[in-house]
Amino acid sequence: MSNKFIYSFLFGMIMLGGLSLSSCSGDDDDDGGSGSKSVGVLDENTGLRVTSAGGYNYVYQEDGRLLYILSGSSCRYEFSYSPNKIVHVDDGDYEEAENYTVSYNGSGYVSSASSSEKWDDEDEYGEATSDASFSYDGNGHLTRISGTYKETEYEKGKSYSENGTTTYTLTWNNNLLQKVVLTDEGRDEDGPFKYVETYTLSYNNDAMANNANKYLQYACFADPIFSGFMERLCYVGLLGNGPAFLPSGLEYEEKEEYYNESGEKKNYEYSGSYTYRYGFNSDGAISYDYSGSSRTSYSYDHVESSSGGSTPFTRATDELVSSRKHKKHLDLFKLHTQK
Repeated sequence: MSNKFIYSFLFGMIMLGGLSLSSCSGDDDDDGGSGSKSVGVLDENTGLRVTSAGGYNYVYQEDGRLLYILSGSSCRYEFSYSPNKIVHVDDGDYEEAENYTVSYNGSGYVSSASSSEKWDDEDEYGEATSDASFSYDGNGHLTRISGTYKETEYEKGKSYSENGTTTYTLTWNNNLLQKVVLTDEGRDEDGPFKYVETYTLSYNNDAMANNANKYLQYACFADPIFSGFMERLCYVGLLGNGPAFLPSGLEYEEKEEYYNESGEKKNYEYSGSYTYRYGFNSDGAISYDYSGSSRTSYSYDHVESSSGGSTPFTRATDELVSSRKHKKHLDLFKLHTQK
């Protein structure tokens, strides 16, 4: 079976007016907008804007629109507008570049996305497609992602196909993200499979006292939940608002049922946990976080705000400050894996 992670969605620049709980509604119609100058801006009054987060760099055009997301030295995401398109280029290979189309709701959050990819290597060739829709509540919190995917591949004279559905369900209470359940089920050449991950976040007294999330940012806790390019989106607000306080920990549980190449039904279970710590800069934005012993730094610049602020424009830095390894394949849907 192919190990190619083909279900990545790269989502485009969209309208985003500051990460405020009161700025969003849950069921606005698609506006088809091409984006505004405030993407990644945490504070419209001061023009505070994200330039690196979670190990990824955000590079903007002079009009404020996103130009690139950089991941390491050889992987970039190129944004274009009208229509909203994104091309994922890895190692400069345009022949196998992934192409993405996105739509947005009236609050500027991603409401749907589709992707297509074709590859033709020396020993294999194939095609993959995927689609997803996104739902939010009245406080701008992501509550559900529903997606479908299909892959067909030919390798050394053998054909392989897989199709399935993936659903993320996010539970919020008092503006805190409490639980995320990811379900991936479908069929491949060996038979049906079902994969479930459950993430439960915790907020201890110290976190509630010291980790007020002033700008409703996502941080390192997004990494195990979202993975892939969805994680890159959430750092600049493209997937709605983060929790009012930053979590102190996360517990996860994985369960999988599948058939191996011999036709035997297999079951797999795994569980674990993470602990988190944070630091903040003078603006109240996250300056670093720790996931266990792994540290990631965040950086910001200031742009002239649309509300008339006088903070001068400064260019985004291309410097990457992170101890995390980058995934080569950036999947939206975490696929089942044969054990």
